[in-house]
Amino acid sequence: MYYFRVHKKITVIKYIRSAALLIALTAGITSTTISCNKTDEQPAAKEQVYAAGYDWINNKQGAKLWSNTEGSALTDGTATSSSVSIAVSGNDVYVLGFETAAPYPRRNTKLWKNNVLQDFPNNNISMSPGGLLIDNNDVYISGFSTDSNMKNSGKIWKNGVPLTLTDEGRVNAIRMERGDIYATGFIYNSNGRYVATLWKNAVEEAPLENALDAIALSIFVYNNDVYITGRKSVNNTWVAMLWKNGAAQQLSDGTSYAEANKVFVYNNDVYVAGSQDESAVLWKNGQAQKLAGPRSRASSVYVTKNNVYVGGHVSNSNIDVEQAVIWKNGIAQLLEGPENTPSAVTDIYVKELK
Repeated sequence: MYYFRVHKKITVIKYIRSAALLIALTAGITSTTISCNKTDEQPAAKEQVYAAGYDWINNKQGAKLWSNTEGSALTDGTATSSSVSIAVSGNDVYVLGFETAAPYPRRNTKLWKNNVLQDFPNNNISMSPGGLLIDNNDVYISGFSTDSNMKNSGKIWKNGVPLTLTDEGRVNAIRMERGDIYATGFIYNSNGRYVATLWKNAVEEAPLENALDAIALSIFVYNNDVYITGRKSVNNTWVAMLWKNGAAQQLSDGTSYAEANKVFVYNNDVYVAGSQDESAVLWKNGQAQKLAGPRSRASSVYVTKNNVYVGGHVSNSNIDVEQAVIWKNGIAQLLEGPENTPSAVTDIYVKELK
């Protein structure tokens, strides 16, 4: 278990939806301070913070994009939907998501560019998206398709054209570095186990784990080092994991369910967003910082020169719903949306403004 000095209570700034939630967020929640190497000589840069996720539209879960806490619905609410990943290229904002369709539980992949739905060939099969990558004018999407026998095939789509990486598994995340495309997820082995897997340029690398069930959820490449996060089953409990160039580091202590959802590396510091014991957690270089209380989750992290942003959701126990939140340097900021309805952030992207 990780131990750390407690010295600062989390406070919540604007967009509080209810006093009850303010109490839930602040009562008994403590944290360490995240250092961003900021000095008095460095003026704070202006930043545009984009968040993908979902809110409630016409009594259904609906895909949503927030820009600096202000939200825009991406669908009309006629079908259940969510956005799962976001990328920015120049002045263009791309959001990846899905929408349910008949026969349930079929999913159709959806891609929006600057809030406008783009054409994407679902080809009458269920497709579940995971990661999004923009390189010049090329759009890469990782995910999996499901056939009529409920068999999952992990794929990468380039401009809508699929490339199958595994006939038995899922591709959850994608990253490009120096022209090489890295993808991660898991395959099902002959014993029915989940095997966390890395692909480089569509070629399967050595498995991250062999003996135990493991699922890879995110990937980051920095200084030729490949960082992957996810979860692994240890003594029938999922623990949060970080793999660096295949070497495993267990982030949680194994006493309760934990997961490592997103990794970001900045100035050789490794940030991992996830959850432990049903509470949102940010790990920095292996040290845990609890962000909120029970039934909260940290789904994404993005680091700039001056700030550490974490996206996820917190729980309003009085009305039994989750609510979308971004933590900026440990300070919780609820995002705009209807009161008393569920919402969550699934991914964030921060653009520095000139």
